[in-house]
Amino acid sequence: MATDPTRAVHRRKMASPFEMASDALLDRLVGLPPFTGVPYLTVTIDWRVQGDSPGRAAPVEVKRSQVRSGEEEGIRWRPAIEVLEREIADIVEQYGPHGDAYESLKQDKERVFGWIENELDPAAHGAAIVANSSHDVFEASGFAIPLLTETHVGPTPYLKSIVRLNEDNPTYAVLLADQQDARLSFFTAGLATREVTLVGTGYPRHQSQGGWSQRRYQARADERIEAFARDVADETRKALDRLDVDSLIVAGNEVMTSALSHEFHETVKARIIDTIHLDITATDDEVLEATQPIADRAERQREATLVANIRDQVGSDGRGAAGPQDTLQALQIGQVQTLAMVDTFEGGGWADFDMQVFGVGAIPVAHPAGGDVSALVAVDLPNEMLRLALASGAGIDVIHSDVPAHTDEAVRQSDDGMPIMEAAASLNEIGGVGALLRYALDETAPPESV
Repeated sequence: MATDPTRAVHRRKMASPFEMASDALLDRLVGLPPFTGVPYLTVTIDWRVQGDSPGRAAPVEVKRSQVRSGEEEGIRWRPAIEVLEREIADIVEQYGPHGDAYESLKQDKERVFGWIENELDPAAHGAAIVANSSHDVFEASGFAIPLLTETHVGPTPYLKSIVRLNEDNPTYAVLLADQQDARLSFFTAGLATREVTLVGTGYPRHQSQGGWSQRRYQARADERIEAFARDVADETRKALDRLDVDSLIVAGNEVMTSALSHEFHETVKARIIDTIHLDITATDDEVLEATQPIADRAERQREATLVANIRDQVGSDGRGAAGPQDTLQALQIGQVQTLAMVDTFEGGGWADFDMQVFGVGAIPVAHPAGGDVSALVAVDLPNEMLRLALASGAGIDVIHSDVPAHTDEAVRQSDDGMPIMEAAASLNEIGGVGALLRYALDETAPPESV
């Protein structure tokens, strides 16, 4: 019997200034109190040198005279700078020329551009900043992937772009293995973030002798492969559980992928989204190129399943909510298990942050809960829904509407004749937003909160 098939196991966390810290950032932002008098300034950035789409405008052609030296001035010219300077200046002017909000936003502007100029790594592709100088709030983070260049002001930080960054880039694992070595890599937002490698002993090797000796060595070699596969399978299970990763792609030659399929724990088998052929010498970039489309496809399939489940639950036992009003009511009382929102969902709402009462549409003339009507403020409805979901520990799924260039997934025509993903079209039919609930809707719940 082959023993000790694994010579070494190495675990490492990749050092990167752009590690996906969006979960921690969102936790901090959701914990910030609402301020109705002096608003938060939220800035998200496509920080690429020539970003494809900074803000809502077409990319600006960079003139030779506009390109600044990274060594001389700290950063190279980016199209996002022009967009931000214009949009933030307009926001400050709207609140001027006097008052607490105006003074706070002026300081926010200086801090934002100071951080971009002096602290944002030029290698970053995106960044998010939330500032409120009046209340000494400044949160900033660079990322390895771009965000849309936008500015927002409101009583709470604007979360949608950061939520999408987090939700659109779930971590997935790739196990690349042959009979001698194995590498389990974790990818987030296009970067390898963690890695577990196993190095086999390589003993016994196949022999050139014939007859009984050859059969004996062949049997022992097969035993060693099976034992190595068991070690790899066990390390894979422990790493997936420790990092709470739900998607695994198995890659390698047929001999090893077949051996692994017999050794994987059932909880690991349930997470496998595909098995592919790939050489053990593949670089991280090559592994990413081969596997990212698979991970994206699995994510779209998961979105379609979630929307179908919501529609089924709405129509059966009441453990589903559909449309802005019912979903907002469920969010207010912490009833939502998973919130689903089409990426194009928009709408206005109102809030009384002191009484924790929220509603859909324009601010009502009379306070629905009997409070002071002057405490009611206008809010961005999708943003407030996301904030309430995060605050209550609910899961969030932003449902993609854009159709990939090459796809065999279900596609429909939208009202304007453009193609749209089936899951997004299905959710739009019930209001563009919905939720799976932790428990059934209480038919006796007071309706005044919405």
